[in-house]
Amino acid sequence: SVSKITGTPYMIGVRSARVFKGDSNGWTPLPVKLLDSNGQELAGTLQAMDIFSESDKENAGNIVDWHDHVYAITKDKRIFLYMPEKKAWQE
Repeated sequence: SVSKITGTPYMIGVRSARVFKGDSNGWTPLPVKLLDSNGQELAGTLQAMDIFSESDKENAGNIVDWHDHVYAITKDKRIFLYMPEKKAWQE
């Protein structure tokens, strides 16, 4: 999946089912920790089957900063959103 506004690519590793973020230096794996909808840690790790990314802007005075939102669908058909500030995927 490629974020339309920022152009950041994301992919799923074939063997690991882990999500990777691409940049000019290569591919960086995103964390695999899972959180439930209340923010409590879940057992297991992210095993992505499909991903989707989109961008959203945040206005801070005269500065516009774009942020990617990355969603993953797991093999057991649950949807998680990557939360960079928590270094985890939240259901």
